[in-house]
Order: sequence, then C-alpha cells, then structure tokens
Amino acid sequence: LLSPYPDWLNESAMAHWQQRGYELRGMSKVDIGTDDTYGIYNQQSGDAAAAARKLADLDVDAFVITGTGMPALPLIRQLQREGRKITSSTLALAEAGLGLVGLEPTPADSWIIGGD
Repeated sequence: LLSPYPDWLNESAMAHWQQRGYELRGMSKVDIGTDDTYGIYNQQSGDAAAAARKLADLDVDAFVITGTGMPALPLIRQLQREGRKITSSTLALAEAGLGLVGLEPTPADSWIIGGD
C-alpha cells in the first residue's frame, strides 16, 4: 500500500484491506509535508516514486496507491512496464466506470499523459 495520507488515515485504510481478507506486506508513505490531506493536491507523480521504490522488492501480488488527488498515472505506467501489478484508487474507479458503459480500458503503454 502506497499512501500520501497521514498516519491516522493510513491505519484506517490498512484495517479496511485486512478486514476484507487481504494480507498487507508493507505500507510506504508519501511525504506531503502536512497532516492536512489537501496537501495531496500539491504533489506530482514523481513525488510518490521514492515511496514506491521502498516497496519495489517486496514479494507481493499487487501494489495499490491510495490518494485520489495525487497524480499517479506516470508512476503506474512506469511500474507496469517493469512488470509490477499496480493500481490506484482513481484508476480502479475509472476502469470500473468504463466497465459500466461497456468499454474496456486501454493498456498502460497507450495512455497519453500530457505531463507529470
């Protein structure tokens, strides 16, 4: 679990996943410089890269990035190219929305991202 949230919210997120039967092997926090969750909106995708690298060597089935306001698509694309299974709360929501209207998401390599 990769998260830009303060500890009090991370503890709740970890409990959520564990109560649903998932084993968490690690959690890495993206430092947003404040306990105010609005600090997420000042982040760039690269800000999460160092926190993601702390988890990169874990033997896990998948990585999840929380934080709907933190840009993560370039990081997700990079990690997927390295063979990692990774998603974010925002990406999962987008994919679910596409499914509701009968569309399939495109592969990460075809995403057009206009910046960080």
